Amino acid sequence: MTEASVTTRKRKGGRPRATNPRSRSVTVRFTEDEYAALMDRCAGDVSEHVRRAALGRRSVARTIPEANREIWRSLAPTTTNLNHLAGAVLSGKVIGALQLEPVIRNLVTQIDALRRSLIGADQPEGEEADDP
Repeated sequence: MTEASVTTRKRKGGRPRATNPRSRSVTVRFTEDEYAALMDRCAGDVSEHVRRAALGRRSVARTIPEANREIWRSLAPTTTNLNHLAGAVLSGKVIGALQLEPVIRNLVTQIDALRRSLIGADQPEGEEADDP
């Protein structure tokens, strides 16, 4: 093999090397109850969940209770109907109902806030929603 062929040899395929690889580790001990709670919250990738929690970031993988998902879905038609009603009021199709417009807007806002809270989307960055 010549010197030129040694220096220009291509790297084999695979994942590219990280520019800032993780090289430090921390050992954390949990009680059985704490570990069970951690597993319920992280939904899979424990390392990523603990890393994000330690750095004050929101967890990516979050388990949303199925009951909350069902309630969230059931509120969608109500919100849609309220939006249509608000549009009709604003366009003048509903005569004498201008006093309803702020009430309808308020209801839509409250339902949207409730729907976001059901899936944990109303929490500021870095905070976790309490388990229902």
